Amino acid sequence: VGAIPIAQGLIKAGASLEVVNSQGKTPLHESLSGEYDMLQFLLAQGAEVDAPKRGDWTCLHVAAGKGSLAVLRSLLAYGADPLQRTRDGRSPLHLAAAEGHLEVARILLSSAPTAATLRTQTDRLPVHAAALAGHADLAINLLRAAPDTLMAKDSSGTTPLLSAVASGNLPLVQDLLHHWGLSAQKDCDVQGRNWAHLAAMTGKVSMLEEASRHGVPLDLPDIWDHWTPMHYAVRYGRLKAVSFLLAAHIDLSRRDRQGRSYRDIAKMWDFAEVDKMLEEAEG
Repeated sequence: VGAIPIAQGLIKAGASLEVVNSQGKTPLHESLSGEYDMLQFLLAQGAEVDAPKRGDWTCLHVAAGKGSLAVLRSLLAYGADPLQRTRDGRSPLHLAAAEGHLEVARILLSSAPTAATLRTQTDRLPVHAAALAGHADLAINLLRAAPDTLMAKDSSGTTPLLSAVASGNLPLVQDLLHHWGLSAQKDCDVQGRNWAHLAAMTGKVSMLEEASRHGVPLDLPDIWDHWTPMHYAVRYGRLKAVSFLLAAHIDLSRRDRQGRSYRDIAKMWDFAEVDKMLEEAEG
């Protein structure tokens, strides 16, 4: 006997379609990890398509995050709400964007264009999620769907451009600059960190080179700890970034809010090779 006849018998005997297990999942949630026919059967029987798991994720969230196109289409056909959000404010489109599911994102946008403008509890948009994960095509599609989000900042002050920088996706950054007319020089987060700070933190020398070409200050202190890009490069032991910044003749006498030099930071975090580079540069 297959699963569907058993389910039919249980429903006939009075079993609820909305019963939840110890994980807060309804039968519809459980069907997502099984046979597609069971999902279709439960939907046809009237299962609540937007039932949240523990008051949080709906089946559409799960399908969007997994990139399950057939499941996604079925859920939408039965009235699933693409604007439903999790407790932290993520929509199905946020999840698709973070995972790089371009076709899923297109379907969700077609179903609910305003999904591109939904913000999480930390004010992050789907385009932030796509850019931070380095999904260039998806990020550009989201910007085309909602051009007003181009300079949108989340609660940390991060724009889609800064998210792309943090991801290390240079082609995406170049696309945002060249085809979308963005200016990189004054783009900073709430801590005053610019493109160069983020590139130094992650050690992306190609990103530092691009920042320099676009006039982004390479020696600007942030407003939190007065850390420059060099402080971040030293703190995370990014040897190539340190070498690039030294070649750019940044001011080696700078100190942070606590009076610490670059060499102090290198010693504090036990980056002996970085400390040696700085010592040699100081002459």
